[in-house]
Amino acid sequence: MPLQVSVLSDALEKVFAGFPGSAAEAADGIATAYGEYAADAAASATAPVTAMVQAAVTTAAGALAQALTTGATAGTSAAAKAMDDALTAFWIAPPMQFLPPTGPPTMTGLVTAVLAGAVAVDLAGVLTAGVTDAKTAAEQATDLAAKLDNWTRQVKVTCTLAAPPNTTTVVNLT
Repeated sequence: MPLQVSVLSDALEKVFAGFPGSAAEAADGIATAYGEYAADAAASATAPVTAMVQAAVTTAAGALAQALTTGATAGTSAAAKAMDDALTAFWIAPPMQFLPPTGPPTMTGLVTAVLAGAVAVDLAGVLTAGVTDAKTAAEQATDLAAKLDNWTRQVKVTCTLAAPPNTTTVVNLT
């Protein structure tokens, strides 16, 4: 199944509407929402390895908690930059692996490029607008999901056929 912004938006709305009690609780909800969305990514005929997505969610939750804590003291731009770093690491530290969802591995994929730093400005805008424009949880979730969806679709995956001639192609996530 390809990426669906509505999956991310709906999950984020539940997090925001639930008024998390701490930065860690909010970060866990955001990381889980992003992981559910990212699990549906496709790169050619491959999908992310489930265990790697689960590990990335755990790592991202910790980094996002730190980002939200940073934001409380250092401001929105610092929080947005830290969130960007956490989401970049989701895909690249270690590089996310992709395999066909069913059957033997006729193709493999590996994340080879992420636009690090590219979503920080958008995140800062969304975070600021959420407060200054008094947006609802649904509006904030929709805005954040749209920015993250656009950025996620720029993640590059190098896919390689398992059989000779082992042709490789670089594709964006869909």
